[in-house]
Amino acid sequence: MALYHVVPSVVFLLAITGCRGWTETSEIEIVATDYAFQVPPKIKPGLVAFRFVNRGTVPHEVQFYHLRPHISRDSALRRLTTDLPDSLAVDGAGSVLWAPAGVTAHERLLVDVRAGDLYLLMCQFQNADSLPPHSKLGMITVFESE
Repeated sequence: MALYHVVPSVVFLLAITGCRGWTETSEIEIVATDYAFQVPPKIKPGLVAFRFVNRGTVPHEVQFYHLRPHISRDSALRRLTTDLPDSLAVDGAGSVLWAPAGVTAHERLLVDVRAGDLYLLMCQFQNADSLPPHSKLGMITVFESE
């Protein structure tokens, strides 16, 4: 009986979604290595599904932040030595995907990329408590939308 109630709701939801039109989504890979990110330097604006691929030998994460306007790439990287990344973000929040060594995350990060904006990627994992975070080893980058 529960299935009978669920199916009409799903059909109704699909019908409403279909009325708004279909938005094209592109997919971009963020590749983690030991200790860097590979991502295109510029990404086209629009709805983007970011896929996280860990080609490294240790677990990695990607913390993803949309930077506030008027913060340059150099300024953002310089300020991260003293500021937290969420203090540089548009809404004070970021998103995170992570994957063990050699694994692609099952989830995607869906972002409405805005023209001319900057986005920050960083990994704060540590291989041991006595070792620096991966960002201090070079696992931090900023990219721009076209």
